[in-house]
Amino acid sequence: MSATTLPVLPLRRPRPGFTLIELLVVIAIIAILIGLLLPAVQKVREAAARAKCSNNLKQIAIALHSYHDTRGNLPACGERNATNRWSWAVAVLPFVEQDSLYRLLGSPDVYATTNMPFPATTLIPATTGTALLQTKIPTYRCPSDILEDTNPNFDNYGTSNYVVSEGVMSWAVDAATGKPFPLGKTRLLAITDGTSNTLMVGERDGKIGLGAIWAGVRKTGGVVNGRTRERPNAPFLGNRGTACCGGEQPSPPDPCRRGGFSSLHTGGVNFALCDGSVRFVRESIETDPAAANCGGPARSNFTYQKLFWSDDGFVVTLD
Repeated sequence: MSATTLPVLPLRRPRPGFTLIELLVVIAIIAILIGLLLPAVQKVREAAARAKCSNNLKQIAIALHSYHDTRGNLPACGERNATNRWSWAVAVLPFVEQDSLYRLLGSPDVYATTNMPFPATTLIPATTGTALLQTKIPTYRCPSDILEDTNPNFDNYGTSNYVVSEGVMSWAVDAATGKPFPLGKTRLLAITDGTSNTLMVGERDGKIGLGAIWAGVRKTGGVVNGRTRERPNAPFLGNRGTACCGGEQPSPPDPCRRGGFSSLHTGGVNFALCDGSVRFVRESIETDPAAANCGGPARSNFTYQKLFWSDDGFVVTLD
């Protein structure tokens, strides 16, 4: 009986894997791709936030025009530059789909001497209500801003990121004399420089600037309005939080940067003009260096200041 010869099976080689060097190379490539992708994602997010901010300003501009159509004039920024006076942003609540909030607040009149409640945590109605003055109003918030829903610089009233231009909407009366201000009841027909050449509402963020509140005046009249004293995005360098808004620098002079326009959008600030259009004004815009003081800006032939005044007679070119 012959011996059976079994076939010799070939040895199975182990399946080759990645070496440590190859793994490190792959990880490095992935890290590079992520590094290239993140800035692009951030740019897309900021573009979306800037577009939403522009839409908010458009809605506010429409609301101010609707108020004008109803009352015959734009609202004052407040009854006077005095603590606890209601603001323009309350006056237009019915026109930004916040009529219920407006009624719960008692339908405040921006031209009346009645005060908004203090502190911000006051229950409305008393004992059974809620802290309505801390309400988040999406139309009044820029998605790029860093502030919480209540502004710690102004006693934690509900945050806003939009203020009106005092060159168009000022106080109803002079707090010192009690006499009416001409810009307390501005009619669009009185904007002789052209509504497309005049600022109406602009941004103020909570990092470069102090942000704002929608309810009314706390600590400074600049909490509800703004002036073009310095270029857009000039940083506030004074005290913040409960100590706001003292210690402002440089001093002298005190440039009142607490009342400027600012945003976290790269390179400039969104504005709604008096014709209802929304424009992005670059921080490099031509600006009068003599306007950097609390009393400014004077009427001067500089682009940013020309956009502030509604009847200075200067020709404006806004690229």
